[in-house]
Amino acid sequence: MTQSLSMPLALGRRIRQLRRERGWSQKRLASRLEICESSVRAYEHGHIPGLPVLLRMSAVFELTLDELVNGHTPNSWRQRILQRLAACDGLPDDLGELMVRMVDLILALYRLPGPTGGLEGGSAPPSSPGRALT
Repeated sequence: MTQSLSMPLALGRRIRQLRRERGWSQKRLASRLEICESSVRAYEHGHIPGLPVLLRMSAVFELTLDELVNGHTPNSWRQRILQRLAACDGLPDDLGELMVRMVDLILALYRLPGPTGGLEGGSAPPSSPGRALT
């Protein structure tokens, strides 16, 4: 079985992308993986980690091994939303309520039911000037 020459570089870019999406330094990722920072740097530049490190990476990034190695993340936007929500714990209540209203508005614009089957508060969303609701 031959391996594509670009696979190590693609995996390295993927590791860097996942690390940066989370706002982690190489040092922080290394600490989470229980490896040295120079190893993270090497992996991001195309060296392929061994299976034990890949398994720890998939756990740390909360991805399957396939998602990590092959970049298959069909629900990656869902993961990013959940990560951002987890980071909102310290927000004041009024900003949290604003976020709920924004999500409700998006659901209403695409006529998707919210968790209670419709818009919270029962009001219709405002029309967008350039887009009619159908």
